[in-house]
Amino acid sequence: MSSRSSPDLPAPAALAIHLDAVGGIAGDMFVAAMVDALPGLRLPVLAALTVMQPAGAPAPAFRATSNGGLRALAFGLASAPGSDAATHLHGHPDTHRHDGHGSGYLAIRDEIARAPLDAAARRHALALLALLADAEARVHGTTRDAVHFHELADWDSRMDVVAAGAIAAALDGAQWRASAPPRGGGTIRTAHGVLPVPGPATTRLLLGYPWRDDGIGGERVTPTGA
Repeated sequence: MSSRSSPDLPAPAALAIHLDAVGGIAGDMFVAAMVDALPGLRLPVLAALTVMQPAGAPAPAFRATSNGGLRALAFGLASAPGSDAATHLHGHPDTHRHDGHGSGYLAIRDEIARAPLDAAARRHALALLALLADAEARVHGTTRDAVHFHELADWDSRMDVVAAGAIAAALDGAQWRASAPPRGGGTIRTAHGVLPVPGPATTRLLLGYPWRDDGIGGERVTPTGA
């Protein structure tokens, strides 16, 4: 299915997109916000994720929700059919895991490369994955091919990369801008121990971007958000 197959999607060249990261940004936040703003993106996003979904894994889903009394759209994994929470989404905080799980860059790259994705969506997803791998390689003093991801260990995190690739492909030709992201503060527990916020890979990805301090701590920008 073509990444541009939705009749409801405006011509990308006519779009000027501004990401106002007032609350921060994570991969699932980006996907939900873009589909909420441009509903025509839902079709190409779900089409890309359908061909990437592992056997037996929960399906990706969008759900209407609210935040601070305002309506919003959430993106995540639907609960397994027949469960008491079948109409809800599992949240997936996009933070570094503190366990022995993970997936190597080469394995995830090959998984995306083999999938029957639209060519443009595949190209953008692989480019996003390479950016993440290069940042991790730089902070760990290794090579891209040797990178072992912890935050992309599970399907619910990898699908953020594929969904973002599908969005970038569908909006090829649009103008993009983004506000300075909130720096956050404190520490996060990772597979490599306790690290300061923003994490090293996130900082590397946003090298040269301005940050702002809004006085709110925590991890406000995740690696896939960056």
